[in-house]
Amino acid sequence: MNKAVLLAVSFAGLVLSGTATLADSTDSAAPAATGTDPSKPDPDRIVCRTGAPVVGTRLGAKRECATQREWDQRQADAQKLLSDTQTHTFTQGH
Repeated sequence: MNKAVLLAVSFAGLVLSGTATLADSTDSAAPAATGTDPSKPDPDRIVCRTGAPVVGTRLGAKRECATQREWDQRQADAQKLLSDTQTHTFTQGH
C-alpha cells in the first residue's frame, strides 16, 4: 500500500476513534433548545469535548469546544475521507 494512502487511512481511523471516545459536556453559555423537535439536539449548542492525552506526555488532555454542527461536520468529513480512501485504494490496486 502506498505510504500516503496508509497515512490517510490511519489519520481517518484516529479521527473516527477519537470522536467516539470523547466525553461530551455542554458549556454553560450554550443557547436554549429551539423547541422544534425535543429529540434532536440544537445544532448551534456549544459542546466541549476532552480527548485522550497525547501519547508520551504527562500533561493532561486537550479540551476543545465547538458547536454540535461543527462536530457533526468533522465526523462526516472524516468518514468521507476514510470511505474515499478505501474506495480509491481498492480500485487503484485491481
